[in-house]
Amino acid sequence: MKNIFIGVVVVFASIQTPRLLQAQGTMAYLSNLGQASAGSVAVGSNSWVSFAFQTGSDASGYALNSVQLAMMDASGNPSGFTVFLYSATAVPGLGYPYIPVSEIGTVNNSLSPTTAGIYTFTAVSNLTLAPNKNYCIVLTGGTGIGDGAYELNYTGATSNMINNDWVGLQTITISTNGLNTHPISSYTLAYDNLAQFAINATVIPEPSLLGLLGLAAR
Repeated sequence: MKNIFIGVVVVFASIQTPRLLQAQGTMAYLSNLGQASAGSVAVGSNSWVSFAFQTGSDASGYALNSVQLAMMDASGNPSGFTVFLYSATAVPGLGYPYIPVSEIGTVNNSLSPTTAGIYTFTAVSNLTLAPNKNYCIVLTGGTGIGDGAYELNYTGATSNMINNDWVGLQTITISTNGLNTHPISSYTLAYDNLAQFAINATVIPEPSLLGLLGLAAR
């Protein structure tokens, strides 16, 4: 009987092999870094910039590994660049743009993107993304844009980016007073364009599969 059970587990594990392989490595679920820039938006302490994305349908969820941003040369002498992950909601009555609601964690590694290029910001702690859910990447700086601003690239695309069952949601929003008020009144639509970014994540293995493999090893 034990041999039969082990055989069933082996067959089940072989069916799930693609999931296991995917769970072991990081994948760029969304990326438009290869597209040309159509301009940039200023990021600073009085210019909090937000753009949104929707995760795929994998029931076990995802671990956020890093966010990549395409940046232009900064103006002045900015400092304190910070990247956050926020939960998101759509503006009532519009359906879009998606705006940040509450902070989930920091995605940052003390990089100061003052020169043009692509910068990778890694998750400071374990950040789990639920399936089929909207999130915002929120950017800010330690200086007002009058003293120095970071510049986030955006592309010429004005429609959603769909890739790997994920969606990069169009529109970039800006808040001139940070997150001191309710986000619906704080954030305003700045551009219909897509920010130039990539989201790198890893599928979380299903606990049920790990449990079956553990039983088979006994």
